Amino acid sequence: MKPTRRSKAVLTALVLAFVGVYLLMGCIYIPTWQIMENGEQNPSKAVGKSTSERPLRTSRSSRQQVVEYLGEPWFTSADKQTVGYRWRAITGLLAGCDILAVREHYALLLRFDEGGTLKTFEVKKDRPAVRQAINQMLPLGEQVEPEPPPLY
Repeated sequence: MKPTRRSKAVLTALVLAFVGVYLLMGCIYIPTWQIMENGEQNPSKAVGKSTSERPLRTSRSSRQQVVEYLGEPWFTSADKQTVGYRWRAITGLLAGCDILAVREHYALLLRFDEGGTLKTFEVKKDRPAVRQAINQMLPLGEQVEPEPPPLY
């Protein structure tokens, strides 16, 4: 079937509309859902609830097992009941005149009970408020590194 003059006109109008919107927007954000780079690992993938199949589980894993599996933590609180791990991931791409990777920094916070058993865990985006809360947990005079580098 041969395209009609009307279908060509409609297709041309749609293409021009799409190109016009694209040029007006400048960039289009394309999510990638945490692509790891440079061989980094996402430590949160190893931690789960007590009923999960993950290697480190709340109410079952000890502080020693956590360190053996994940390595030395990014920080340890003054009372030794909270440790943190940090990683960076590509969370999206900005496509426009150029393609830029959007990177986010994350922190995994692990809390232990007095006996050294993993009690809770949570993942947070590494932001100034999170760093401030972490710095308040550290021994006097210690601080985690300054702000992470830019996200692009």
